[in-house]
Amino acid sequence: MIIEGASFRDNHSTVGYEEGRVKRLLHRDYLPHYEKFIKSGLYDCLAEKKLIVRHYEQPSNINSSYPLELIPEEIPFISYPYEWSFNQLKDAAILTLEINKISLTYGMILKDASAFNVQFSGNRPIFIDTASFEIYEEGKTWHAYQQFCRHFIAPLALCSYTDIRFKQFLLSNLDGIPIEFCKKMLPKASLFNSGLFLHIWLNAIGLKAKFGVGSTYKQPKAKLLAIQEHLLNTIKQLNWKSGQTEWSNYYTQTNYSKYDGVQKERIVSLWTEQLNVNSILDLGANDGRYSRLLKDQASFILSTDYDEKAVDLNYLFSKEQSVENVQTIHLNFVNPTPAIGYGNQERKSFLERVNADLILALALIHHLFITHDIPFEKIAALLAKMGKYLIIEFPLPDDEKVQQIAQNKPHQFKNYCQESFLKAFDRFYTMKAVEEITGNKRLIYLYERKA
Repeated sequence: MIIEGASFRDNHSTVGYEEGRVKRLLHRDYLPHYEKFIKSGLYDCLAEKKLIVRHYEQPSNINSSYPLELIPEEIPFISYPYEWSFNQLKDAAILTLEINKISLTYGMILKDASAFNVQFSGNRPIFIDTASFEIYEEGKTWHAYQQFCRHFIAPLALCSYTDIRFKQFLLSNLDGIPIEFCKKMLPKASLFNSGLFLHIWLNAIGLKAKFGVGSTYKQPKAKLLAIQEHLLNTIKQLNWKSGQTEWSNYYTQTNYSKYDGVQKERIVSLWTEQLNVNSILDLGANDGRYSRLLKDQASFILSTDYDEKAVDLNYLFSKEQSVENVQTIHLNFVNPTPAIGYGNQERKSFLERVNADLILALALIHHLFITHDIPFEKIAALLAKMGKYLIIEFPLPDDEKVQQIAQNKPHQFKNYCQESFLKAFDRFYTMKAVEEITGNKRLIYLYERKA
């Protein structure tokens, strides 16, 4: 069994991989809590509401200290909080509080409130850490309160009141954004938000207010439930006033005519249907238009973009349209998510986690080549590592959008040509088909990776 790199931090369970399946091994010291979790009906309640990952259990012969193993349902792609959009992080926070409220009514409580306990199954947040539940003792405070504030309230507050880019601080702070730092960065206007005043400002200066920051503070269950409700209301009131970003209105400013757009959709859809793939990686997906177009042609679609508002719109559109197999993440393909944590092994890099049958790279390559100075050969080599098939759009040099981005990069633009593109991609791929978009100086290629 190969142990998960982040699993050493949990004394009650160990997560690993065996024969391609994820397994969670429960330590014998945790079994009383697990038995309560199952026999009380809490697991059935959460599973029925689709709030927690389902599992089946079996005896373990791997280690005598871990007599029981759980085999959870598979999550198509493991993502991390610093890759989520604002509303994804917000929904993960709401899920955590809802689960804790329900747990208290069953005589249990979450012993931790890490954002990493949540994953996304398509557009739906789901709790994955079955060993986070422990038996509730009357009068005890919620020990995970401070962690919840660091992982959820602090980044959401900073995004709401200052800048969405503060969310990326989660990448360098594995246990959440420090409350003291959050307080320093927040404007004084946040003092008038009662939730932030209590959970950030008072919390940061160490006041033992009625919410019981101190570990010796006694709280009856009714008060603890009231705290959960107050935290929930605080989270729900936080919103990101995103405004207009560079690519969030891409489809209203594109140089595609209505006919050209329909033609492009038809080509991409037809090729994808013919390939009969299970998984798709959509790079530079913007608001996810093509990801949702292909939702019935693959079991799972990972839809990515580096524009924060576009990613958030993609997530909200998928929720609104009940598209269950499209998962959105924030990704800068030029600087993809690195491996971090102890020994750089706790959280895997994006490239370690991704493996798709088909990659979509529409309206992307001219930005990579001209704006970011990445040679065609390096682009082709990396894409070939990530998936078997590739549908890629190549705008010709006299394309309107190419001309716009080339204005400040004349030296790079002079090397941007179809001949160089084909030569580079032919090293790694076999061309299966090519189509021209009528009236729009763009070509779409279908490639298959060479063995």
